[in-house]
Amino acid sequence: MKPTRLHRRLALTLVSASMIASLASCDSAIYDDEGDCSIAYEVKFSYERNIQFRELFPEQVRSVELYAFDPDSHRLLWSGTETGNALADPDYTMSLPLPAGDYDLVAWCGHVGSDHFTLAPQGRAASVQTLDQLICRLNRTAAESSDDLTPLFHGMVSRVNLPDTFGTVITRVMPVMKNTNRIHVEFTSNNGHPIDPSGFEIYITDCNGVMNYDNALLSDETITFRPWTTDFEGEKPLEFRTSMTTVRLMTDGKTRLTVIRKKDGEKIIDLLLPSLLAQAKAQYNHPMSDQEYLDRQDEHILRFTLAGDPGYETWYIEAGLYINSWRVVINNPDL
Repeated sequence: MKPTRLHRRLALTLVSASMIASLASCDSAIYDDEGDCSIAYEVKFSYERNIQFRELFPEQVRSVELYAFDPDSHRLLWSGTETGNALADPDYTMSLPLPAGDYDLVAWCGHVGSDHFTLAPQGRAASVQTLDQLICRLNRTAAESSDDLTPLFHGMVSRVNLPDTFGTVITRVMPVMKNTNRIHVEFTSNNGHPIDPSGFEIYITDCNGVMNYDNALLSDETITFRPWTTDFEGEKPLEFRTSMTTVRLMTDGKTRLTVIRKKDGEKIIDLLLPSLLAQAKAQYNHPMSDQEYLDRQDEHILRFTLAGDPGYETWYIEAGLYINSWRVVINNPDL
């Protein structure tokens, strides 16, 4: 039977109704290749900027605070926190419950539950309303810190685009870097005389206790980082090690290591550390700038040889200085 105009109009109406019903139920419709029509956004964190040049985020990071800002007004649009064993999963991602658009994403990781660092001027993340308020500050007492600081990590990606695409999961990667550094200072005797560890005052000074949202250092007072442990064996040790933890090291920074002989107040070691520490990068077969090396290396071991009578030891400069087993020749001990 030849279709009439009424038949054709009825068929068109049925097709249109079917399309509308399909769109209306899009969120529950499953397609073999495309998934459902809903879209999900997530962030995967990556910590590869380390001296091992491999992914260490699941091993080292146990808390994340992620912030999303409008890239033009810099207003906070969303923030989320995750802690605990979930972050140890190599496939861990954090969901972004945001509409499609462009965002500035900033992450501070590792500090949740620690008393060592504070986010935002007023003390807690809840006070952050704009990007320029997302400042991380090292807590200190009378401009001093003598703790093994909780490992602190930072990451930022600007103008991340979350596309308006149906039926998929969009994953964005957030690279982070470590801001805390352990510096171990070892002393050994060159003449067999025992060394009294209590006969020395050892500390590091820097102005690196306030970090901006982009991880740049802001103006700060001079902070003295004192040892949180001193290790030696026996009542009359021939060597000992003391350890301090500081915050981000910069090539143009003023990080200084000072050792004072208490017997007479003599300053036997006074070294500007950033360029000195960076010389040890030569032992790694990876081309990198001095700043990249300081960002990647979070553990520094400096070994000095002492000479002289007990109680009046001084640095035996002729023996040089070993940094992470790399011998560095010092031409000017008053750097």
